[in-house]
Parts: sequence; structure tokens; C-alpha cells
Amino acid sequence: MFQNGSTAISNFDISGRNQKGNYNLALSYTDQQGIIPNSGMDRITGKLGGELKLSDKLSLGAIANIALNDITKLAGGNNSSSVLNGAYLSPPSYDLWGNSFAAPGNPNQQEYYHDEDDNPRWSLANNQF
Repeated sequence: MFQNGSTAISNFDISGRNQKGNYNLALSYTDQQGIIPNSGMDRITGKLGGELKLSDKLSLGAIANIALNDITKLAGGNNSSSVLNGAYLSPPSYDLWGNSFAAPGNPNQQEYYHDEDDNPRWSLANNQF
């Protein structure tokens, strides 16, 4: 049910200045894989800023930020699609990884020891939020 998670972060930053002003551009990318299959996050952030000296008593500056997030998470809580809930409530005698989670020839029909709940492996493959 679990896997090793990982996080990779890449950054780029450039800045400069002279007597009339300064600037800064920063970009960052984060790729995170969760400890549960099909969970993780991709994030891109950026910042652009600068300041211009118009006179000895007046300067003009601005900063702009942006963040784009793409998060893949699992159904949570105590509902029938919760992967963790289903895995923890499966009896130890039920081989979750050895048994099929979908009916042969019909990937939309689940196979599970309990008819009222989703098979956690079927939820991993089909329920993304």
C-alpha cells in the first residue's frame, strides 16, 4: 500500500543592481511523489521584482508573485473510497496485493471481500482528487 516518497526541488535566481535601481527574477519547480501510489504534487513558483530610483527622494518599485499547484490526493475521511480506511479495515487473511481488484474483462467492476466498500487498489487506480 505504501511506497517511498520523494521530493525534488529546482531553483533559478538572477538579480542585479546599479546606481539607478535593481531587479530580481526567481523561479522554482517542486516535484513531489507521495508515500501512497498516485499521490503527489507539482508546484511552479515565480517572483519578479525591481526598483527604479527616479530621483534622490523618489523611487518606484514593484513585486509580482505567482504559484501554480497541481496536487493529486486520495479520497480521505471515513468514506468507502478512502484508500487508507479500506487498507486498514481489510482482514489480514485477505491478500490485497495478490487478488485482482477488477473483474476480468471489466475494469469498472470491482472485486473485493466486502461489497459495500471500494477495494483500496481499485480506488488507487480510479479515484483521483
